[in-house]
Amino acid sequence: MMKLIQGLSVLLLLSGCEHKPLQQASGKKVYIKVIASQSNQGIAYGEQGVQGLLAAKSLLPLLPNGDEIVFSIHDDHSDVKQTQKNIEAIDENITALLTFSDSAIQLGIAPLIQKLKIPSLAVIATHDDFIKSSQYMTRLSMSNSIEAKVSAAYIRDEMLMNRVGIIYSKKSIYSQSVASIFEKKFLALGGEIAINRSIESFQDKHEDYQTLLDISGLDLIFITTDAVLSYKFLSVFKSLDTKVKIFATDGLLSDMQEHYPDDLDILNGILNIEHYSHNMHKNAHAQMLKSYFEKKELMISSFAGLGYEGYQLLYHALSSCPKYKRECVNDKLRNSKVFEGIVSILQSVDGNMQRPLYVNEIYNGRMMRKVKVY
Repeated sequence: MMKLIQGLSVLLLLSGCEHKPLQQASGKKVYIKVIASQSNQGIAYGEQGVQGLLAAKSLLPLLPNGDEIVFSIHDDHSDVKQTQKNIEAIDENITALLTFSDSAIQLGIAPLIQKLKIPSLAVIATHDDFIKSSQYMTRLSMSNSIEAKVSAAYIRDEMLMNRVGIIYSKKSIYSQSVASIFEKKFLALGGEIAINRSIESFQDKHEDYQTLLDISGLDLIFITTDAVLSYKFLSVFKSLDTKVKIFATDGLLSDMQEHYPDDLDILNGILNIEHYSHNMHKNAHAQMLKSYFEKKELMISSFAGLGYEGYQLLYHALSSCPKYKRECVNDKLRNSKVFEGIVSILQSVDGNMQRPLYVNEIYNGRMMRKVKVY
């Protein structure tokens, strides 16, 4: 029955018809709290992620039994204390929690989630440790360790790069974590780390960047900072006459779309590791998301894709727990059935999502696939 509903949804959407519920609504509702960064530096996570979440809900609004998923959305202001307050306000009517927050916030709320025993799906954050800190957390994204190790292996074994520089941020737990794991893996593969430097140490002068290149003799720079922190560095670097490549971590293009939509050209030629690619195979879910965003005149992003898949995982968990008991929902989030995301099949095991990822090259605001990694 579920496959029939989803198939009819695709046909309706792709034919340009308005989507309408194909089941009879039961009138019952299941309440889910959503905490999303919708202001300050993490705004891209929340705004774009929630757009993908709501897109998925509009295309499949009712559970198989006709019950409706109802979201209450709250801004975390990119602040862990605000997030903790939002969580402390959760009452017994809330079945589960979805977060569109960064890794620092997820690490900060993990003890509280464990104490309150609230099923929690982290849609955006990638840090390895918050899953270890709470048995009530599930991570939808790839982990920092997978991201860093795959990047190191591709740069060393596929690109045959030897001398690499690492640029990280002292202000970001995520940035420091990925940089540290990458360094260990790259050295283990026989590569050299010519420089390991915080982005905060750079000045705006071209001479500082040119000196970096002249002294270190770099083949490539691995950069783990977000758009706001990277913008000046990338702008100056683009103006230099150099063949040194840049390899970035996930979310950079999506973050640039939010903060610097008119300057996406500074990313041209940058390689990155991501959950998706613009020229990946587009299954029915990918087509639905694309059509929805075009109709709404929204710019599709990786964060939106994760929001869409977050709804899919939640939908499957709730469908497997007709009484919506928290313990059951938590178990189905952390150890899900195999389900189809917008890339390919996905499955969570002990709160970790098993999913493919991509190494891309960015051109004209699009991530063009170099390789898909399973």
